[in-house]
Amino acid sequence: MKTGRCALAALLAAALVSCAAPEPGAGNRTISPRAGQLECPNASAACDVSVGVYCPASPQAHCVITVDYNLVEMQPGAGANRVTWRLPPGGEFAFSGDGIGIDPNAFSCGANGPFAFACTARGGIGQFKYTVKVVSRGGGRAVDPLDPWVVTK
Repeated sequence: MKTGRCALAALLAAALVSCAAPEPGAGNRTISPRAGQLECPNASAACDVSVGVYCPASPQAHCVITVDYNLVEMQPGAGANRVTWRLPPGGEFAFSGDGIGIDPNAFSCGANGPFAFACTARGGIGQFKYTVKVVSRGGGRAVDPLDPWVVTK
């Protein structure tokens, strides 16, 4: 009997987690039921991606970049044409000069200080692989780039 209640509780929890709902304080931004996907449907949606860096204990090991969304879905025709990647302000890592590498025919990108990098879609639709590049502010450990996706509809 106890096993049945646990299974039912787990099933209900999974059903609740799989529902897409606006993130608190995010305007019209929606976290998709597909893990790691950010949907930016219009201009009032905050299309921000948090970037982190994980460094293994071994000082010889390269650090690894993480993003909270592996896929960003934008709708430039509805005004959702800008995405901003953000590192923790004042942290040990900063964006490199070419912090976000993406098709320059489809996006215009630039740094907003050392801890933010923004790209604006030039229009059109497509799927774009991009590269996140971060450097250690102290010149220490190497950081491997990360290659997630942006989709414009």
